[in-house]
Amino acid sequence: MQSETSVQLKQVETPVPENDFIDADQSSYEEIYGIVSNKDDYSMPCLTFRSWLLGILFTILISILNQYLYYRSRSYSFSPLLALILTYPLGHFLAWTLPTKQIYIRGWFMFSLNPGHFTIKEHAVVFIMALIAANNVNTIDTIVLVQIVHLQPIKWVFGLFLVLSSQLIGYGMAGKDYFSQ
Repeated sequence: MQSETSVQLKQVETPVPENDFIDADQSSYEEIYGIVSNKDDYSMPCLTFRSWLLGILFTILISILNQYLYYRSRSYSFSPLLALILTYPLGHFLAWTLPTKQIYIRGWFMFSLNPGHFTIKEHAVVFIMALIAANNVNTIDTIVLVQIVHLQPIKWVFGLFLVLSSQLIGYGMAGKDYFSQ
């Protein structure tokens, strides 16, 4: 006969492996995960006409200014943060002024000049383009050295191909390293 003071056993739930995880994508800093979501919104466009226009504009502007000012006695460079700060109001201005009309190219490719609001993804694409272009190209130093120190003129076509080949070799190595994993 059991006594009235018998201990009742609790039924313990076994953890489900699918639900027992640590969210590794979440930032460990409270300020960051309070502002930036770690989930991707697939409906948000990123490669739009606005992002390409602003990205190419800031890429050309920052790379030319940085390379030109590199050879001064007191060199100065423009930070890609300048593009980050200026892109946001320019993107909203373009979203306000560009028409929403669809453009068809040969009947098989269609895009809109203004797909809607300026998104954070477009802003990030423009910043990444400006960030890559803000670095000086070291091959130009070789061309300048040959022309000034060795007094040998170099044709602009040779200089262009030298710079492009050195840059593309670096991107090729990065791609080979990425795809070989």
